[in-house]
Amino acid sequence: MGPARGLAGAAVALLLLTVACPSQGRTLLEDAQSAGSAPQTAPTVILPTGTLDDDASGEPSPLLDIPLAEGKWEDAGAPAVDRPDSAGLDGVQPRIINGQVDTQAKFPYASLILWDLGNAYGTCSGSLVAPGFVLTAAHCFEENGRKALPAEVRVWIYGTWHNVDTIMVHPGYRNLDNPASEPSNDVAMLALASLSSVPPARLPRWDQPTPGMKVWAAGYGITETGQSSDRLRYTTLTVLDSGECPQGYDKTACPTGFADDFVAGGFAGYTCNGDSGGPIVRATKTGDVVVGFTSFGDINCYVPFSYYVRIYDHRFQIAQWLQSRAGTAQPGLNEAVRMWIADITAPPS
Repeated sequence: MGPARGLAGAAVALLLLTVACPSQGRTLLEDAQSAGSAPQTAPTVILPTGTLDDDASGEPSPLLDIPLAEGKWEDAGAPAVDRPDSAGLDGVQPRIINGQVDTQAKFPYASLILWDLGNAYGTCSGSLVAPGFVLTAAHCFEENGRKALPAEVRVWIYGTWHNVDTIMVHPGYRNLDNPASEPSNDVAMLALASLSSVPPARLPRWDQPTPGMKVWAAGYGITETGQSSDRLRYTTLTVLDSGECPQGYDKTACPTGFADDFVAGGFAGYTCNGDSGGPIVRATKTGDVVVGFTSFGDINCYVPFSYYVRIYDHRFQIAQWLQSRAGTAQPGLNEAVRMWIADITAPPS
């Protein structure tokens, strides 16, 4: 996959990781050395709450009780991935670790998506946004002209493998080859063959995030060793204003991405290969609100900002996908998602 066009000359790369592909083996540690500086240690900052909370019911986010993780990745405490062997995914059966789900875990809805390419695995991340649906990036399902089939894709959600019934890609997605003045439409939804018992992340009910917000990024991308992670990890990012660069970055202006993107970064905070589609969330007193997901970034993952799709821009398409099983025996929704759909699709008052 080539670099996206129209981004002020930046060297960018889609954050899809093809596991066991030696030609893509440059490690993050080598990138950090070439950048000429070590990651900085960020001070602890209090996450803004209160007026940022949505008007909705729910339990407080566990993220409100832990320090920010700026400048580093932390282990989220989720079960390690029970990866399939090189023979493929056909023999993988869904299973629950320890027989139950810890609902107090951080980012339990964060998903690992594996696409069996035959001689390698395409790896992305995603967000469970309803019991039967995972939201992720469209570019995760196309590689050198080949498009993923549902039978080739499996999803790991907090200790359970799920098969996929349907892959729904935004009809306006054009491989990030469109002008930057247009939306990237880098959005896709997976309809799962079996429902997840994990509490989903909430979808946004108003236009967010806004510049200056602290958000959390989670994913299964490559680590400082250059290897894909079997453990869900997270970091904290700051949402930047249009054209703004992170504090301390030696540029006067930074590319703004596509029309449906926002930019976030900070103290060497980064997302990298394999994090594509992974959740960007805002912690509130009524739960985690997934406001975006990882799309693309600089080839050097230690450049301290990346580009994220703003979910609210695609709320109507997402609502349409979530209703794709309406009237079936397994619609895949819960009451909170039904209320979100009703709010989003209600005519203006």
